[in-house]
Amino acid sequence: MNIPESDYHFFLDVGAVKRYRAGEYVFTRGDAATKIYLVSSGRVLVSTTLIDGRTLTFDVLKKGQLFGDGAFSDHYLREVDISAVTDVELIECETEKLIPVLSTNETLLLLLLRHMTELSNGMVHQVLRLARYTSRQKVADQILVNAGVTGSMPYTHSDIANCLGLNRVTVSRIMQEMRAEGLIDYSYGRVTILDHSGLESLLDDLT
Repeated sequence: MNIPESDYHFFLDVGAVKRYRAGEYVFTRGDAATKIYLVSSGRVLVSTTLIDGRTLTFDVLKKGQLFGDGAFSDHYLREVDISAVTDVELIECETEKLIPVLSTNETLLLLLLRHMTELSNGMVHQVLRLARYTSRQKVADQILVNAGVTGSMPYTHSDIANCLGLNRVTVSRIMQEMRAEGLIDYSYGRVTILDHSGLESLLDDLT
């Protein structure tokens, strides 16, 4: 979910604004988790490095999205790397300061509960996608989920391939086919949906 800009003040009241340059890490796997973050501008990459050196991308987060909620657990260590894709501005909140506020601020509590519910539902959806979808359906679903109401998303072919665990050549071929069919368009690292219902129809017949 996206936190409305009108609600940023809940996080600013107990947090601080911090800026990262493109390529900088916000945190890495194994770091102690003590903060939750709200993206107020720019984009960050959620990824991890596999034993064979490959990078597995989980998501690209943009303005209004939260991350780092594992910090609500005791003695939790980060499971992923978070790095800035572009120059980013984050609102960083120490959970030890945020938790007392939740007992008196129902609006903030509801925002965090909705975020965690959507995060949990998203994880279940990803497992079902991996188990049931063909490569073509996986690409279509990835675009539909991440483009959201805007109808576009700041992903390259490599980003999509890494998110889905597919070969980049395979993803590029599928996206070229989709563009030829008038379903999507892409350029400069951005994918745009042209035919939403047509893209959704690819998910009708699951394997």
